Amino acid sequence: MKDWFRSRAQADRPVDVDTLIAQGNLKGAESHLRRRLRQSQSDIYARVKLAEVLMKLRRQREAVDEYLIAAESFARDGFFDKATALLSKISKMAPSNEQISLKLEALQYAKVLERRRNTIISGLLEMDAQGEKRFGGSALELRQLWTDLFVSPVIEGLSDDQVTRLFSATEFVRFDEDAEIAARDQKLDLVLLIGRGVIEARVALKGGVETAIRSFTGGDLIGDRALLEHKGWPARYVATKRITALKLTREGLALALTGETDPKGFLDALRQQRNDHRVVSAVQELEAD
Repeated sequence: MKDWFRSRAQADRPVDVDTLIAQGNLKGAESHLRRRLRQSQSDIYARVKLAEVLMKLRRQREAVDEYLIAAESFARDGFFDKATALLSKISKMAPSNEQISLKLEALQYAKVLERRRNTIISGLLEMDAQGEKRFGGSALELRQLWTDLFVSPVIEGLSDDQVTRLFSATEFVRFDEDAEIAARDQKLDLVLLIGRGVIEARVALKGGVETAIRSFTGGDLIGDRALLEHKGWPARYVATKRITALKLTREGLALALTGETDPKGFLDALRQQRNDHRVVSAVQELEAD
């Protein structure tokens, strides 16, 4: 009876995977780790341990697959260094696997973006010399806006300091669906860098029927022709889905350029999409028909 209780107590004792491995019970370690992963796919420790066990069992292809899943989990959670270390390890195990090289490149790019995000957001959440936040919205709004905008050609074309200047000089704005952003030929000196939502450029043809000729969404910049060339808006711009955006006025532009070492580069980044000029061309083509 005592032996039965002793064996029962041992069975109920938590399994030490490292002990199983040290005892050479690799199959037992594998079974235990797979049970853990069935209970929680997000258990990265179990995933890495399983890969190590599979390597000892000489099942390299399966081990590589588990390491890849673990690396992707680390990257999703923002642990880029751990993910990079795992991928570097895998690349030595499978040097001919092009997928691993591509993942390493993507991870390095993600790490750069994360560093840039942290640098810019930290700077914008600091107080300026007057004791006011550089960014007019909340920290949550700022982080969401960055998520929406980080792939925008405008943001990619600016240095970290210039992005901080841009955000500091702009106003965080919202427009409800169907709100008019600007009327055709209106002298409204501002640009909008759209974070989320859709804006349509519309023009009324003969008979007064309004036609949508272009639509703009997250990452697009409109109004550069109005702000930088002092010209009227080439069409009527209307929000067709609720908008969150950064608004840069003439005063804001002057503030952003104060002390800027590369004002031409800053302005070129605002000009590069030339969305308003495309609207002008589309309007001219429609009215010529």
